[in-house]
Amino acid sequence: MGARAKYEIPAPLKEAQERFEQWRSSQTGRRPIPESLWALASELARQYGVFRTAQLLRLDYTKLSGALRGPRWRHISQPHNRHSWN
Repeated sequence: MGARAKYEIPAPLKEAQERFEQWRSSQTGRRPIPESLWALASELARQYGVFRTAQLLRLDYTKLSGALRGPRWRHISQPHNRHSWN
């Protein structure tokens, strides 16, 4: 088994990691992540990649990749019913 390659975390990702940790530690219970933090994560994902950013910030990969498409994507939790037979 080979050892994992170690790499230095870029400063912007490290700073974002600290901001997310501060926010998480200040919350009680499960709360939605603020839009400002999603915007930060999206910006970093464009620069450093979705996988790496999601991993370091402890975010769901699919939600982060969806956030790159716009803020509304994350709020869609169920498929819309296309047919209405009322």
